[in-house]
Amino acid sequence: MIAGAKAWLGTYADDTGFWIGYGIGRRFCDWIERIRSEAPECLLSGSVERQEVDRILAALVQLGLPEARQLENKLARL
Repeated sequence: MIAGAKAWLGTYADDTGFWIGYGIGRRFCDWIERIRSEAPECLLSGSVERQEVDRILAALVQLGLPEARQLENKLARL
């Protein structure tokens, strides 16, 4: 999922229709939220996966996706 989101950002970086309109950003955040809830050790600060997730979330926040901001705040506590 992370690799897919990175690829989509390369193609649809500024496309709010894709990320917000089609719900792709919300679905990505839901997926990361499930991981945070069920296996938080996978998203510990400093891990490669966490760094990638942080970059993707930052891009989604820039696009105005509220779920991305909320998830950033939750991940900051890990």
